[in-house]
Amino acid sequence: MITANSPRTDAESIQLSDHSQHRAPKRTPFFALIIGINLYRNIHGLKGAVTDADDMNIYLQNNLGVPEDQIVNLRDEEATRKNIINEFLNLQKNGDIQLNDAILIFYAGHGCELDPSPGWDTGGQKMQGIVPHDIGVGQTTGQTTHPIPDRVIGALLDGLAREKGDNITVILDCCHAFSGTRDPVRIQRRADIKGQLPAKLDEEILSQVPKNAVYGSPMDITLTTQSGFLRPDLSTHVLLAACKDQESAWESHGRGDFTAALLRILRRPGANTLTYVDLMNELPILPSQNPQCEGYNQKRILFDSRTPRVDHSFISIERCGGTYKLKAGSALGVIEKSEFTVHACDIFDHMSNPPLCTLRVTSTSASHATLEPVDNATPYAIPSPAYARQVRSGPAQELHVHFTDALKLVVSIDGIRRAALDANEADIGFTVTEAETADYVVDLLITAKGQRAVFSTTNILANQYGVEKLPHDVPATTEELAYVLRGVAHWNWHFNRANPGPLSEKVHLNFYRLQVSDNYDEDGMSILQSDGDNMNTTGVVEITPNKDIFGVKILNTTKRDLYPYLFYFDVRDQSITPRNIGSIGTGQVPLPAGSALPIGYGASGDAPFCFNPRKDEIKDVGFLKVFLTTSPTDFGSLKLKSPFSDARGLIPPSESMARIKKLELWTAVMITIVQSCSGNRT
Repeated sequence: MITANSPRTDAESIQLSDHSQHRAPKRTPFFALIIGINLYRNIHGLKGAVTDADDMNIYLQNNLGVPEDQIVNLRDEEATRKNIINEFLNLQKNGDIQLNDAILIFYAGHGCELDPSPGWDTGGQKMQGIVPHDIGVGQTTGQTTHPIPDRVIGALLDGLAREKGDNITVILDCCHAFSGTRDPVRIQRRADIKGQLPAKLDEEILSQVPKNAVYGSPMDITLTTQSGFLRPDLSTHVLLAACKDQESAWESHGRGDFTAALLRILRRPGANTLTYVDLMNELPILPSQNPQCEGYNQKRILFDSRTPRVDHSFISIERCGGTYKLKAGSALGVIEKSEFTVHACDIFDHMSNPPLCTLRVTSTSASHATLEPVDNATPYAIPSPAYARQVRSGPAQELHVHFTDALKLVVSIDGIRRAALDANEADIGFTVTEAETADYVVDLLITAKGQRAVFSTTNILANQYGVEKLPHDVPATTEELAYVLRGVAHWNWHFNRANPGPLSEKVHLNFYRLQVSDNYDEDGMSILQSDGDNMNTTGVVEITPNKDIFGVKILNTTKRDLYPYLFYFDVRDQSITPRNIGSIGTGQVPLPAGSALPIGYGASGDAPFCFNPRKDEIKDVGFLKVFLTTSPTDFGSLKLKSPFSDARGLIPPSESMARIKKLELWTAVMITIVQSCSGNRT
């Protein structure tokens, strides 16, 4: 095993910045596996991977104060397939690593694409892998050493997360797809590996993935192994990748372009406050490659299981001359005449992060919006990065609310609007209407806890299955009602949004009950497959909540590549839970033209769906809704915690056809999920 040559002094035991004077605590809750490979047994080598790994090791010791004996270093001949896998397993068994300690896995070397084994359904796509030093046929043994495929890495990470928690960061400075680009100075970190993987490769590792292990992810979904490294639904770890799937990761001047840029940012003073999202925004533009960040916990602070008080309603914005470009558009519900305040960061704090200016939307595309200063004011200078937060709705976003006479006796409607202004919400976008035309009815309830406000929904699909009164109440005060109404307005707007057009009739959402085989397939994987026909034939699926698991398949019969974003809309608590959040960069195309994307089964790498019934409820209703766009879009601001929770958080034909191909489009498809408790079916 190779370790760093540079000793670490006590003065260098510091937190994320060598400008800090604070010594690290006696126990440093940080462990790492650092792999760098320049020399390969049977393929062309690299020049900068070992240097990258060495520099990452020095950064961990000198800048973060990680003890040398908590870092495992594998270089060149030490980085064999067996050693890499064994060190993953040793992290699981390491008794010094406590739950939620930080774990970093860094790999610099060749990546590759692989033909899947027979019987493994990858939806027609290749698998990905990392390439160990001893790849190919051994000269003395005559045995073939294969790459480590993505699903094996996924199984190892699943096991690590179950033992040590999900505070895991994976950094891959490699690429997988072959690029035809030739560069006389720079080298691609990608190997061309021929042949098919053996049927029972790594069976003993894959067989350890439990069939129904529940991990702390939305909707009580269970974990399976992943296929492909760039997965927007990662809940076991956060992944930082050097490039998107169809690009190359490059090294030049004896360094990997991605790792060198990454470490420059990490060594800056104040890096200890960055989230993974912030880190990616800070990276400079790299020639011919776009680094990626994916994972459910990408808004956590770097290497920290804590999450700052990030408000998901903040959206990135940048100045473009006299106007401003918001990185969200009509696909995310942004409409003309809505207004946004601009802030220096995305943490909601009135004192430390006040609004810098107010802008109004003048036009939108599917993934972006153009804004200008209100009242034709002089354009403002804004920092980079900057974040915008909607404070005034557009006309179409108005929520229609009926307040009963009993409620109006104890709460002033104008007072609710003033409370919204005091909370910097400006206008929560509601119109008072009669009960017959309202989206929600708010009534007064007198309880032992005092005067409470209760809510009923007029949602037709929910009412059809007996869900009308929401099982929550809040204090009947202007502040509480202002907060809840903003939440239900957000829920109602995104629930009802649709975009009839060229995509809507050609995208379909299938729903399947899944079954788990007692055996493993020839690849050593537990078989998850559909148990019967598509259950979604009418747009409504009725299930009995139990231990059944379910999966969906998105069918794209269009001629456009699509990016899907799946959410669960819960009627009773008015929450919106993301199932997969789009990548920050432009990532791989998850749903190419004319293809199908299984979610929760097959080789998707996604966890299946489970549904838990609420106590004392005969029926429960929720909605799976998938938004699809023709370009990558950050749907992070659509996420909504329950507002009832205590934790509030035209032209010549040839040219016109070319333009039509490039138009940004979006659509949405939805399934109603009706849960009927056993013995109470109607």
